[in-house]
Amino acid sequence: MAYDYIGIVNDVNRRLNEVELTATNFSTAKGEYSMIKDAVNASLRFINQHEYEWPFNHVEEEETLTPGLVRYAFPSDAKVLDFDSFRIKRDATLGNATVKLKALSYEEYLESYVDIEYNNSTGIRQIPAFVVKTPSQEYAIVQQRFEQEIKQMRSLYINRYDYVRSTVLTNTLATNTRVTTL
Repeated sequence: MAYDYIGIVNDVNRRLNEVELTATNFSTAKGEYSMIKDAVNASLRFINQHEYEWPFNHVEEEETLTPGLVRYAFPSDAKVLDFDSFRIKRDATLGNATVKLKALSYEEYLESYVDIEYNNSTGIRQIPAFVVKTPSQEYAIVQQRFEQEIKQMRSLYINRYDYVRSTVLTNTLATNTRVTTL
């Protein structure tokens, strides 16, 4: 199974009974090979637009925490954060072990721990024990707008219902009624 771009393109080439590309001729490939490269790119973009949590999208990132700073910005290049994977690394200077942080709901945080965020006393500061995702109204609005626009695009470009409708008016009363005189 292929795990990189050239490997995926060559998987398609094999299925089409075409010669596989190499690192040397891959960038200059023309014709059918160029079409296959474009199709693989389009397919990967389509997959990533509908679901982000594929293994090939996984990236680990480290952030140095600042004492007293409670809120951290969502990384601008991230689409999804796995809040069940947050942990504090072992640090010999601080004397702490590696610890997995417990993910709390925002409601639980507000009920039990919100005072920590606004308490300026340095005596209460400790190594974090949990992580909380704060809700974002802006994200919900943008996501809803995105979904509406996708539906509109689908209806414009995919759902084409060609039909013909008759505009002939018929008068069934006049044809079925017989007038008799005495």
